[in-house]
Amino acid sequence: MVYDIDFGLLIKELIKKHNVSLEDVSSRIGYTQQGFGKILKKKDVNTEVLKKVCDALDVEMDYFLSKNISQKGKANIAGDGNVQYKGSNNAMNSDTNKLHILENENQHLKKQIQLLEQMVEVLRGKT
Repeated sequence: MVYDIDFGLLIKELIKKHNVSLEDVSSRIGYTQQGFGKILKKKDVNTEVLKKVCDALDVEMDYFLSKNISQKGKANIAGDGNVQYKGSNNAMNSDTNKLHILENENQHLKKQIQLLEQMVEVLRGKT
């Protein structure tokens, strides 16, 4: 499944939502305002930049994936500040995305528990 997400646009929305200036966020992440402005004009954003933005604005990375997204769609910011994606009949609502994220996290945590249980068994054998 391929998503057509405009991360630059989502970052702009997030900055606006947090009511901070581009200059402020730029300085928090170690970029000049011009340099960060160039990044925001791009659709794809380096994950390191994305992590820095998340840290600067105190949001989780899944913020960018929990929006209403559709396959091969285009993003438009609605008047209420929400991002809406158009271009596909296979649109997934944010609840479905959140559920998917939680299911993946659940699978990951189950694997971690299995590994921890195996470690405990190994350690029990050594005592």
